[in-house]
Amino acid sequence: MYMNKYCKQLSSKNFKLKTVVAFFILINVNAQVNGSFPYEQAFTSGTKPTEITLLNPKVGSNSTVFTNEGVKLTSADDIYSFGAFYVNNRQFSSLNGLNIEFEYGMYGGTGADGISLFLFDAAVGVPTIGATGGGLGYSFNRANNNFPDRRQPGLTGAYLGIGFDGFRNFKNQGFNSYSRVNGLEGLATIGSTVTLRGGTGNEIDASKGLGYGFTGYPVLIGRQTYSGRVRGMGSVYNYELNVTGDLSFNNVPLNSIDSFTLSTATFSTDQNDTNYRKAFVSLIPNIKGGFNITVKVQHGLVTTTIIDNYWYRTSLNYKENANPLVTDFDNNNDIGPETLHTLLTPVPDLFKIGFAGSTGENTFNQLIRNLKVSLPYSSEANDDIFSYCANGNGSIFPLTNDVAYTNSLDGRPTSSSNNIDLTSFRFIDTSGNPQGQSFNVVNQGTWNYNIATGEVTFTPALNYKGSATIRYDVKGLTAPYNDDGYRNVPAVITANPYIVTTITSQPTGKVVNEGENTFFTVGESGGSGIRQYQWQVSKNNGSDWIDLSDDSTYSNTTSNTLSITNVPYTFSGKFYRVLITDSNSCGTVESNSAALVVELSIISDLSVTKSVNNSKPIVGTPVTFTITATNNGPDTATEVKVNDILPSGYTFVSATPSVGTWAAPIWTVGNLRNGANANLTIVATVNASGSYDNTAIISGRQADFKTSNNKSTASVAPTIIKAIADSNPTPLDGGKGGNTGINVYENDTLNGNLVDPSDVVLTSTPNGPLIINIDGTVTLAPNTPAGTYTADYTICEALNPANCSTTTVTIKVGCEFTVTCPTFASSKVQCYNDLPANSSLTISQFILLGNGDGSIIDSPCGAVEIIASNGPNNGCNASVIRTYTITEYADPNNNNTRDLGENIILNQFVCNQNILIEDTVPPTFVETVPVTNSVECSSIPKAQLLTATDNCSSATVNFSEIVSTVSSEGIYEIIRTWIASDACGNKTTATQKINVKIPDFIKKIKIEAVCNNDAEVSVNILDVIKNRFPEYSLVAGSFSDVNNSNALEISTGIFRPLNLANGDYIIRYENNDTNCPVIFEVTIPVITKLGCSDDKCVELIFHNTITPNGDGINDELVIDNVLNDCYKDNTIEIFNRWGVKVFESINYDNLSNGFKGYSAGRSNVKQSAALPSGTYFYIFKYKNLQGNSYSKTGWIYLNGSN
Repeated sequence: MYMNKYCKQLSSKNFKLKTVVAFFILINVNAQVNGSFPYEQAFTSGTKPTEITLLNPKVGSNSTVFTNEGVKLTSADDIYSFGAFYVNNRQFSSLNGLNIEFEYGMYGGTGADGISLFLFDAAVGVPTIGATGGGLGYSFNRANNNFPDRRQPGLTGAYLGIGFDGFRNFKNQGFNSYSRVNGLEGLATIGSTVTLRGGTGNEIDASKGLGYGFTGYPVLIGRQTYSGRVRGMGSVYNYELNVTGDLSFNNVPLNSIDSFTLSTATFSTDQNDTNYRKAFVSLIPNIKGGFNITVKVQHGLVTTTIIDNYWYRTSLNYKENANPLVTDFDNNNDIGPETLHTLLTPVPDLFKIGFAGSTGENTFNQLIRNLKVSLPYSSEANDDIFSYCANGNGSIFPLTNDVAYTNSLDGRPTSSSNNIDLTSFRFIDTSGNPQGQSFNVVNQGTWNYNIATGEVTFTPALNYKGSATIRYDVKGLTAPYNDDGYRNVPAVITANPYIVTTITSQPTGKVVNEGENTFFTVGESGGSGIRQYQWQVSKNNGSDWIDLSDDSTYSNTTSNTLSITNVPYTFSGKFYRVLITDSNSCGTVESNSAALVVELSIISDLSVTKSVNNSKPIVGTPVTFTITATNNGPDTATEVKVNDILPSGYTFVSATPSVGTWAAPIWTVGNLRNGANANLTIVATVNASGSYDNTAIISGRQADFKTSNNKSTASVAPTIIKAIADSNPTPLDGGKGGNTGINVYENDTLNGNLVDPSDVVLTSTPNGPLIINIDGTVTLAPNTPAGTYTADYTICEALNPANCSTTTVTIKVGCEFTVTCPTFASSKVQCYNDLPANSSLTISQFILLGNGDGSIIDSPCGAVEIIASNGPNNGCNASVIRTYTITEYADPNNNNTRDLGENIILNQFVCNQNILIEDTVPPTFVETVPVTNSVECSSIPKAQLLTATDNCSSATVNFSEIVSTVSSEGIYEIIRTWIASDACGNKTTATQKINVKIPDFIKKIKIEAVCNNDAEVSVNILDVIKNRFPEYSLVAGSFSDVNNSNALEISTGIFRPLNLANGDYIIRYENNDTNCPVIFEVTIPVITKLGCSDDKCVELIFHNTITPNGDGINDELVIDNVLNDCYKDNTIEIFNRWGVKVFESINYDNLSNGFKGYSAGRSNVKQSAALPSGTYFYIFKYKNLQGNSYSKTGWIYLNGSN
């Protein structure tokens, strides 16, 4: 908030109390002003709080229901549902403003009106609620005699109503038989809006129905929250009441992130849900009176400012635009003319707050919860969470993320955690009662606060292991934020028990042989921090535990798995356990102990042999491997296993052990005594390829002193025959036929060697003209047409007819046909259409193409055809490929001509020619280009429409116009340019210059003199211009204050001469007419006494509170308007409570002779001494404009010594 200098002052003219009463009023002012702050109510108990009073409408009943979700104003189950209430035991001071926040829901049903938040004068007691339906319980509703029950006055004592209008009617003007209310005209379809309506109006004419409660409540400002269309509604996004009493509009929407609808599909309390809604309303006092109002709505995680810093003045103009032509008290429905009124909206000393919800003819769930009311710049606290140890404690410093405010040099408060008064901390119980700095919650534990450090500690009750919560508040260090009214809405501290680490799998005992490696491990869960492990060892059956550290035997002693390397026999009988500590847990978790047993080493010599029954099998036949496991002693071998992984050259068939079990690839033999052996047979099919080395490896539990016999390998070399495909490298002459030059035996193999024809048997079936002979040669029948021919053959091993291989012989038949493409010199054309046409060429014409170096050499099997064609148009300055395709077709009748049906292609060649398309010719205009001329601004010719043509493509014409600034002589230029362009960027430009003169460019006006001592005197510059020059249409012009008098409202053109020096003042208005802009200069003579009456003098305002502490705020007595000519001849005398004069001054001016808390009076008070705090009284004498003497008296409160 701002300091007292900016707050509402206590006027001296209302001072009528005795000195002692005034003194005690000032002492207790903070308690009275801020006593109701802060206030909070969750509305989630399911019952009506005692401080809530329901307000019944004129017709129907109050549908408010208190649920565990919140206070439900209306239900989606009923039409014409209406609910309203107000907080009856809290009166909120208006002195320093207020902040209001609440969560709400508008959901379900068919979608209805909305919710209103209203502020009213606490002096009215229990208010009468306003109209239901679109009035949202705030504004009025009038009707004719057909619907007398629909007449409902607005809220009594109303100051401000904020409508969260999910439908549309709260902002709208209405005039029909059953609903008459002022508002926005012609925008009935604009929905999802937040609208502010003002206070109650004055009685205009009760006989017409315009009595008290049925006027005023005007629309002040509003905004549509959704940038799209809501249920088919329109899109005028902003509206605001202007100084003339009219409503201004614009259609600038919210951006896509900030856009939202007030209503939702469902109700949500989760901020991460897009259906979550929360409203924030701020009223900050304005130094000129009234409030600056801001409204924000949170939707999901996004908060959008809907109304930003709107100044709600103490006086404003508005229009009643729902007046009856004659009266409301008849059956007529004729609307009368609108009327302009001034609405006085003084700020009440104390507010009360209420809510209403209405559905009209539709249905809606409308709900309010978590209402909080606080002073602006109150302390702000955030909820905190920490953990505690069961049967121990936990602590947190909650104020580190909280702030309080203090005043800065520029007058605006700043926030910091350093501004918090640590001694002001107090716990708040569930009933909202302060409980000091130590508080015991029964069956939970005790909360304590440390004043010196700001630390909060929770000590749980014995065996309590649940969550615990406590609320708290604080205030600031410096005035006024050290007042209890500036305490934060209580924040919540939550203490949760630590999640304890638990062991899910314990270490288990180990039995190992001497010299082996082993480990112990533990599994755990829970905890929330960093775990630390410490393994321990005990030599005394689980007592006298010693921490382990890493060495040559032990490793990973501080991890969840302890490793022991090369275990000595002396470790047998030791016990191991682990201690687990969590950085966020309480205490240490101890695992079970696990024993280590070490057995002395037993040795044996295991060996394995492996053989195969056929070392040269045929591919696809089975072979049998025999594996023999033997223990050569001296001790019995245990846990004997043989590992036999079958390689890729075999496919497993079966395995048969003499003892033990087989589970590929492991043969588990079990125990073998000294000298014993066991056998395993494995049957597998030989594959055509892969690895054929099959190895077996034996192992046991005991140490094996001889490892060279632990592995054995058996292998086979299968017989493989391969027939390899053949083909001719160059096409054969099909006309001749005969031997093709291929012998299939030349590349076929048997066991990797070229075959001997006597070792194999060849079989083949002729295929058309192609024959594979028994000796391996391949012959082609004469007169075979061009093409590709195949024939299959098979060779089988003579001694093993089942060992065979099949493949294919491929023969190509063709003719000699060679084409040499001609070369081409560079060429280009202007347009694609200039290219040679597609055509068919003869061989003679082909040879003459380009540089004449092309050729076709043909020993033809067929007929030759040559086709020339152009590629696609690739655009400007790009090449087009002209293609010459030379094709030889089969010519069965040998007439050298391609006849119908001869479509078999024997050979084909393609030759290309690049031709550049380069369009350099610009378009030409069809019409005559306009000429340069000079005209007056009222006779500017229209721009001519020009068209153009182009040699290769269509042409486009772009028009532009540049208007220069107007010179001081009222002359400017128009430059018009036409640019014709074709597809290749060639351009032709035409330009026209027009010299324009504005006749009588500057118009000067001088009006009659106005007074500078009358607060109500103002000059409307636009009205002066309109009256003097009615022939001009004033279009969106701008004002300027030539003399920099600061008396002009730039946005409205209103000139207020109050307190100006005598003289002439010039105001300039630049009219923004498109063609003929004109400058109007209005000269306003300002005088002091001529025609100026004393009763119009601006009022003196005494700022009663002085705090001379050197902070630049309220350091001296300030009298507003004391320098006005009405009060220039003045004296002031100040007395203490015993009547002793302590200060006097002549012609008081607030600056050179201001009262700053030092004596400057009679001799019985020490001169220039600092005066003590307390109440003082003044007598202010002055002569008015007519020279008559007057005086004003009042009191001053001096707070704080110099």
